[in-house]
Amino acid sequence: MQDENDNLRVEIAKLNNIKDIDRIAVQKYGMIVPHPSDVHYLEVTPLNIADKEDEKTNNKMAFIYRLLGLIN
Repeated sequence: MQDENDNLRVEIAKLNNIKDIDRIAVQKYGMIVPHPSDVHYLEVTPLNIADKEDEKTNNKMAFIYRLLGLIN
């Protein structure tokens, strides 16, 4: 068990080195560094905020439908 833990610690230490990660990505997985024009950044909203916004919209719509039901 101690040997296994030591081996895992060595693997973790290796993967904390960005050059080793880059080497493994290229050699083992055939990955490449993209051309800068191929890189796209997206601004995203955390899911919990988006869910709250959807909930607010649903609540507003439910209120409107209730009002419409009273009018008709």
